[in-house]
Amino acid sequence: MAKTLVCESNIRGLNVAWHTYASDNDSKIPGANVYNPKEQEWIQTNKWDWAWAPWNSEGQRGGGAIIDSPTIEHRKEGIRLGSLFPYTESVDLYHCPSDKSGNFRTYSIPDSLNGTLDWGWTHLERTVQISSPSTSYNFVGEYDGRNFNRGSWALGPYKQRWQDQTWHDPISVWHRGRTNFGYVDGHVETRKLSDETVEAFERLRAHPGTFTPVTDEGKADMKYMHDGWPEP
Repeated sequence: MAKTLVCESNIRGLNVAWHTYASDNDSKIPGANVYNPKEQEWIQTNKWDWAWAPWNSEGQRGGGAIIDSPTIEHRKEGIRLGSLFPYTESVDLYHCPSDKSGNFRTYSIPDSLNGTLDWGWTHLERTVQISSPSTSYNFVGEYDGRNFNRGSWALGPYKQRWQDQTWHDPISVWHRGRTNFGYVDGHVETRKLSDETVEAFERLRAHPGTFTPVTDEGKADMKYMHDGWPEP
């Protein structure tokens, strides 16, 4: 329970930083993607992303991304280089104490909040564009099996009906089958996920792709996430 409360506090702290950044930048929000020039062609354009890939700051030209076998210090340096860090000043805020993935940074931001994926949703660049702050989540616990949480968090190629939606990026489930979500209005919700959803995320972590819920409980999880996807 104590670790769950710390996780909730972390998300609230990140949310305060996210809003303060927006307040200082004419309501523009930080990039949801994780800056990584080894995977992206726009090397010089997206350095406002909220966090960077694990990073080695030594060497020529300020170092570079460490994709394979990054150390904890590389992971923390990627956080420090992100646009949100001056507003948090604590790498521990990005890490749930129950997170055993080895990725260190637990949380990700949905791609529709100033991300880059062309998956059918509208990319929102300012807080004033978010239609329902109290029902739109902006921080999600993620468990990417590729050394760190890459890019943004994506529900799956977007469908207008939740019944047609598929899972793509695994959500982390560190609190006895439960996970925490931060919402744009600042509150945090804890949700217990169904066995089907937890098992689906385990499979997607090992074998990336998509998964369509089958059970009523799994469909309820999908509806919850589809309903909370940030939209204009």
